[in-house]
Amino acid sequence: APISPGDIWNALLGIVRKDRAIRDLWEDLEDYFGVKYIFLVSSGKAAFLLSLLALRDESDRDEVVIPAYTCYSVPSSIVKAGLKIRLCDVNPETLDFDFEHLEKIVSFRTLCIVPVHLFGIPSDVDRVRPIAARHGAIIVEDAAQAMGGTFQGRKLGTLGDIGFFSLGRGKNITSGSGGILLTGSDKWGQ
Repeated sequence: APISPGDIWNALLGIVRKDRAIRDLWEDLEDYFGVKYIFLVSSGKAAFLLSLLALRDESDRDEVVIPAYTCYSVPSSIVKAGLKIRLCDVNPETLDFDFEHLEKIVSFRTLCIVPVHLFGIPSDVDRVRPIAARHGAIIVEDAAQAMGGTFQGRKLGTLGDIGFFSLGRGKNITSGSGGILLTGSDKWGQ
């Protein structure tokens, strides 16, 4: 990527005025996503793990439903949180959940359902919502590969109860490493 002298100048200012730069970033992210709570963490994996730990501590449920085709970091975070993985078949044309299968596997044990916007392709979170609601499950939206994307005019990462992004190498917006966890919920944001 081409780097201009202005980019270098802004990077140096960010180093010198680190506190102000972080505060500006938080405000910019809050404005962009329109959510009340933003947490900057070391990676997308850390953001997902933190959300799972917070949910686990508030419930006796222990299953996390994820698409059978996703990034390795997703199931590894579930295991690290001490929770059980429930794999849902995917539609090979959309890489989204096979919604008939999703209906069958969500149960009273389901802590959360994780729609994944794999390769920036939006998952249909609106179809997940009624399934999650019927079973009292939370929606944790994996937008690690989808920052800046939208679905029906709404920003990906803000469609579920909790959303997270990765800023790691290879992502569409990267800082080399880092992650963002966000929610508009007072319950999960505090």
